[in-house]
Amino acid sequence: MQYNAKTVIRLIPNETLARLFASYSAFAGFAWDAGSKGSADRIFERWQTMEDGDIRAIGRILRQVHCLATPRGTRALIEAGRDQGLDLAEELAALSNAHERALACSLDHPEVFSAARILDHIEGLRRTSWEKRNGFPKQDLVTPEAVKAQLGPRIGDYYRTRDGRGAPCKVEHQRRSNGSHWFFAYPADYEDEVLGYDEAGELGRRPWSKAFEVVFIYDGTSGTIDLYAQGGRAVRDELTGIFTELAFGQAKESEPWKPAPYNLDLFKKSDVELRTKPEDHIASVRVKALRFEVHGADSGTITVDTCRSQKPVYDLIRAHLNEQTATLANVTIREVSLQAVFEPPGKRKRTVSFEITPTHCNLDDSEEAEILRGYLKEWTIEAAG
Repeated sequence: MQYNAKTVIRLIPNETLARLFASYSAFAGFAWDAGSKGSADRIFERWQTMEDGDIRAIGRILRQVHCLATPRGTRALIEAGRDQGLDLAEELAALSNAHERALACSLDHPEVFSAARILDHIEGLRRTSWEKRNGFPKQDLVTPEAVKAQLGPRIGDYYRTRDGRGAPCKVEHQRRSNGSHWFFAYPADYEDEVLGYDEAGELGRRPWSKAFEVVFIYDGTSGTIDLYAQGGRAVRDELTGIFTELAFGQAKESEPWKPAPYNLDLFKKSDVELRTKPEDHIASVRVKALRFEVHGADSGTITVDTCRSQKPVYDLIRAHLNEQTATLANVTIREVSLQAVFEPPGKRKRTVSFEITPTHCNLDDSEEAEILRGYLKEWTIEAAG
């Protein structure tokens, strides 16, 4: 949904908005309980009477809130809370919608909100530029702050020599609740000019160097590094060498991590459990179709698809598979089709169907697909990396 200030105000209960505007004199005596009809218009109009700097400050908060007002954003808030020793799942689930959850978190837990914005942004980066590598020491980083201090200048020098850009380069570090270390590097891109307004309201062109991202996620338990960097294999080789030299004292040779195949043997049992969390608003997940290979003298591939029927696929299998000849216990599952139904409050129901083979899953990059992709490990369909 495109950002619109009035729409965001309309989606957040007045009692939460009252907390946002409480410190501004323009809202002294404002009738927050005067009814919901026209409430968003009244709040918006009063907001616009504030000082220009205050108007912009509130606008920034509402835009940031809107960016985190998604299922992925809510997950980022919960994860960022856990990283800081706070379990916010129950607190956030009690609120009315994702916009209220984001604003309440920005007011009550600003450090969590700030960290969640980074996690949400990183989660949304292009998947084609991510690569997991293995073969690194299985140990914790002894001096992550020292790595952080040296990583920025080294990455800046690397891109300056290679492309004529990259400096300055700021690096941020987070240690996640699972023990992994996340380093976010922001090298400067080529300088450009942008047309815009300054604090005095003067229109003009200003020099501007946009930052681009390089991300390292080091997991000392598995000895792996997830690296986000655009530019292909050679760039990722060199950046990995820089990171491992700073982290371990020498540039470690590594190779891309080969993911384990998806485990489809789970679906040989009709009572397979695909549990979900209430905060994800998934009404149901079902096995829509199975394709499996039967072995023996009369070997072949069988596909059982419920199509539009809601009848369990396993009922069809029991009805049509001669168990004296073959059972699911001794076939090879070649493909599973799953169907999930999302019913978020106040929104239209959304059905997501997707297929999984032993080596591939065709989930796209939608918000619902991101949620389901996270469940693949929880359901032990995808092996943990």
